[in-house]
Amino acid sequence: MHRYFNSDDWGLKEWRVHWEHADRASAALKNVTFPPSPPPIPLDHFLTVAATPWIILFAFTVSLMWRGDDGGIKEVLDKLKRRRITYSFPPDNRVFGIWLVIYVYTCVSLVLQLVYVFNNEDHLASESDVFIAFAWLLTIAWYRTFKSERFVLAALSLILAASVSILACVYDGSWRRAYDYPVRLAFVSTPYSLFAGWLVVAATLSVAIAVSYYVAWAKDRRTGRRLFANSADGDDGDDELSPARSSSRSGDEPADSTVPLFLSFCISVAAILLPNPVIAIAAFVGVLGIANVNRTWKNAFAVLLSASSAIVASVLVFA
Repeated sequence: MHRYFNSDDWGLKEWRVHWEHADRASAALKNVTFPPSPPPIPLDHFLTVAATPWIILFAFTVSLMWRGDDGGIKEVLDKLKRRRITYSFPPDNRVFGIWLVIYVYTCVSLVLQLVYVFNNEDHLASESDVFIAFAWLLTIAWYRTFKSERFVLAALSLILAASVSILACVYDGSWRRAYDYPVRLAFVSTPYSLFAGWLVVAATLSVAIAVSYYVAWAKDRRTGRRLFANSADGDDGDDELSPARSSSRSGDEPADSTVPLFLSFCISVAAILLPNPVIAIAAFVGVLGIANVNRTWKNAFAVLLSASSAIVASVLVFA
């Protein structure tokens, strides 16, 4: 009977061999060192990331609803044009088609963020959405203040909105690691950068309008003109200028201004330092619209500078 209980027949020999290999492997692993484990993910990490697309969706929707139509803005611009205020002459109307691109691109980005919010491979949603949401809400403040001809408050609103949106681009940082998150780069960072760049253009022109408006107002107050009469007296002033008054104020024309060149220089520096070519593309669209209306060498150089900075930033990102 002993042959039925032979260890070799019952496979115990093979088990002993496996145990010996396991003992040697355990002894070898005692000398192996492993890197420290990463810190645990905070409990509210996914909640924060999941909430950010809804925050920007709320701000985006409210900004579209509260702004309404742009009839009031056009009326103010026409009034400023009659008063010969610098940069009250808007750029080529075709340039404002960039808003349609921003709106559509932002909608696509929000849909993707809401659908793939928990996709850790693409990291579509992030805390930078909060800054962009705040910038969208500030555009409402600009619309209301500019429509009521409070140009200083309007300029301050756009300055703050542009600063917050640029901060969002810096915080996002996807352009610095373009090959790591290509989906986020295409559908989140690009519309945010386009929005930020255009806000910088709008803020610069708004500041130019505010400064020119109050400089002209002070000049007319000293000379006793009625171009800026007190509307509280029921008189809007002499909106339509006589030929003599128009020629005397020819120095207020925006044709030879350095504002587009200054704008293009600042945007170019920011686009190269970040680097972020989309910001420079937005500036290129803005100064191109201005140069198409006021064809001077300064505006032409501003267009060339913004286009060159977009190319240089692209090389820095993808080279």
